[in-house]
Amino acid sequence: LAALCPAKRSFLGYFITVALMYGITFGVRTLYLRTGQFENFLTAVCGYNHILTLFAAVCLFLGFYQIQVGEGAFSRLILRISPYTLGVYLLHEHCEVRYLWPAWLKADAQGNPLWFVARCLGSVCLVFLVGILVDRVRGALFGLAGRLLAKTDLARALERVDERIAGTRPGE
Repeated sequence: LAALCPAKRSFLGYFITVALMYGITFGVRTLYLRTGQFENFLTAVCGYNHILTLFAAVCLFLGFYQIQVGEGAFSRLILRISPYTLGVYLLHEHCEVRYLWPAWLKADAQGNPLWFVARCLGSVCLVFLVGILVDRVRGALFGLAGRLLAKTDLARALERVDERIAGTRPGE
């Protein structure tokens, strides 16, 4: 699949799909404001199981999958933050805060479409940075807890359970 769709075409497909999603959402919002109907469709295009969302995700994955990053500061930065990206996702999609982010960051404010896009992009960057920091703190705390508990009876018992489940013996 990657051979059929090079990185540039994948990213182009992503941006076209996102623009289409934005246009559809804006059009439905316009209809809603004029008629008071179609409220249920306002966020439908952004749902996880919508075909445009899935297509955008595949395009984005294929684009990043094919990128060749050389040696240097940028590649070191990517390698440094990549372990925390799952934590960013888990934090921002947590059921207690999922719908609060946009309100906290004013990314859901109505008005000028360009300001809306700017607020959304700024929110994405801020949530990403906060998520990385939170996951780094989590990693440090769990690392400390692991080092403190490593030589306890509980740790040895958990290792024996792990070895039984994995079917390995100590030292293998």
